[in-house]
Amino acid sequence: MSEQPAKIIDIGDESMLGLCEDGRKIWLEGPAIPGDEVRFELDGKFGQVLDLLKPAPDRRPALCPHFDRCPGCQLQPLPYARQLELKSQKIVQAISRVGGFDHVPFLGMQASPEEWGTRNKLDLTVQGPQLGYQTRNGLLPISGCPVGHPLLNELIPLFQTWLNNHPRNQLHRLLLRCDGERQQVHMMLRGVLGEKEEPSLLAWVNSQASISQLSIQDDWQSPWESLIGKGQLSFNLADHCHTIDYDAFFQVHDPLADHLIRDCMDWLGEGKAPLLDLFSGAGAFTFPAAQRGWQVLGLDTRPGTGPFKSADLRKGLSKKILKQPWKIVLTDPPRSGMEEKLCTQIRDHIQPQRILYTSCNPATLARDLKRLCQNNRYSLQKVKGYDLFPQTTHVETLVLLQKT
Repeated sequence: MSEQPAKIIDIGDESMLGLCEDGRKIWLEGPAIPGDEVRFELDGKFGQVLDLLKPAPDRRPALCPHFDRCPGCQLQPLPYARQLELKSQKIVQAISRVGGFDHVPFLGMQASPEEWGTRNKLDLTVQGPQLGYQTRNGLLPISGCPVGHPLLNELIPLFQTWLNNHPRNQLHRLLLRCDGERQQVHMMLRGVLGEKEEPSLLAWVNSQASISQLSIQDDWQSPWESLIGKGQLSFNLADHCHTIDYDAFFQVHDPLADHLIRDCMDWLGEGKAPLLDLFSGAGAFTFPAAQRGWQVLGLDTRPGTGPFKSADLRKGLSKKILKQPWKIVLTDPPRSGMEEKLCTQIRDHIQPQRILYTSCNPATLARDLKRLCQNNRYSLQKVKGYDLFPQTTHVETLVLLQKT
């Protein structure tokens, strides 16, 4: 192990790329942004930032008091316009380098309407009387999170007071979600409430005008139990109202997700042919496509209610699905992207006229685009970025492929 200087030159998914004095490049973890000159400690292939030697010329003070210790919002010392530039470069570079495309038809980055307070969900750890984010160095107690909506942040110090009065609680997780109108909060807890704690908590929740629902589960494998309310929230995306149960996945920045889905529908157009929606979730793309006349089937492990079927897409598509004549494939996989088998099935067996791919990870997106376009089966038509995660290095991308 040794201490060395380096200059931050690029962003990764969870870390920053540093350039050492001897020309070596290394991934660094810690409170640094592109343009900073830092001192770091080398440990194997990675490095830990120790201190800032010279700040980037455009560096601004971090809004969050926890920035130096919380790994969540790595880009907040950068002006927002600069954040968008870096994310645009990240998308184009990944598709060029990993995907092997000579030309990337990039349409630009759709900015978030707001820099802060965009998330409709905050997921916190509870340890006795402490409440905060879990990091590699243990629990980081927080009193608020600037990227979370103000309606959620108002509840954190209030719930902290309740925890202080019940330090022997056996809770482990606090999940706060607000609805699309930003008027109601669903409060979800994981753990066990004692006989004396439950009446106290119910009384506290009933005293909070913004909390409309309270649910609890003993552990992550247990079913949710609604103590107050129905355990559901509503969101409107692209003219469709979605009802989300408990901790089911849904976009945390729904106003900008609405913009992404509308763009996807514009690229898709109207039609009456069969359309396959992979990793459909609650149907963010499924229902708008159906409203435009497409004969849609959504596949996911936890599908919504409607034109959906349950499927483990990690194992690929069933023979029955492969035999059907799908004209369009929409896909919105998790960060890990699609399995190679699934890419091969889409490219060689389904052979749709168009593929619309939504991704939250440029690296796995680029890998999958390379697989789908193998042997010039498909061509890259459009690429656009969406800043669904301001202040972080994460970015959403929408891609259109056309059969050649």
